[in-house]
Amino acid sequence: MSRHATGGAQKQKQPRRNAAEQERTAAERAKKIEQEKTAAAERTRLEEQEKARLAAEKAKQAEQEKVASEKEAERKEQLAALPPPTEKSEPSEIDLPRALQSELRRVGCNTSAVDGAWNEDSQKALDLFNRHAGLKLDFRVASVDALDAVKGKSGRICPVACDAGFRADGERCISIVCKSGFRLNDDNECEKNPDKKPIAKSKEPKRKPADRAKADAASAKPQASRQIYCDGQGCRAAPKGAESKNQTSLKGIRRTNNGVQLSV
Repeated sequence: MSRHATGGAQKQKQPRRNAAEQERTAAERAKKIEQEKTAAAERTRLEEQEKARLAAEKAKQAEQEKVASEKEAERKEQLAALPPPTEKSEPSEIDLPRALQSELRRVGCNTSAVDGAWNEDSQKALDLFNRHAGLKLDFRVASVDALDAVKGKSGRICPVACDAGFRADGERCISIVCKSGFRLNDDNECEKNPDKKPIAKSKEPKRKPADRAKADAASAKPQASRQIYCDGQGCRAAPKGAESKNQTSLKGIRRTNNGVQLSV
């Protein structure tokens, strides 16, 4: 009897489990479907956003091309309105050096004569122009390129060259004047004069009047004559107060047996 009751209870629980399982499965399926819809909507949004970006770039590019086309058309119209260019008259080989010399003088690089002879002075002038204008023109010959380059300068290019003791003041040279206590050095600059130290003079000690009188009296006092004794070994002063024996006097010369004595 109990076995039949247990079997009946299990049969009653089985439909309930099946219903719960079906509900869980249906919920998972619904959730999955919702996720797929969300992902599809996101993909659609991104696709639409990319299409809009491409369309904006395409429109911008088209606008730029339109502006460039309009500028090109305007440039062509301006060129068409210009008069035809005239042929440039190049100076002949005869007057080209003279014209270049004249232009170099105008920009302050040529100080020699404008005679049409492209000599060493003219070459130095064009080389000087190269250095101050930052160019590398061939200074050995007078060329059209060099003439055009010099003509392209509106003002002075080479600085005013002044002699020693002068400085440039605009287009002329003026004398350099140093202020008091300064002198002009070899670099044309004023520098301070070196300090001259006074030479110290040796001072003699002052003497008393009595000492000075004694010194003057001593200098005025006649000195006693001395004798010089000469023999085979040379000459020397004779001892003071000594007299030689057997000596013969002859005009201040005394001869002895051993030599000669001279009175001084």
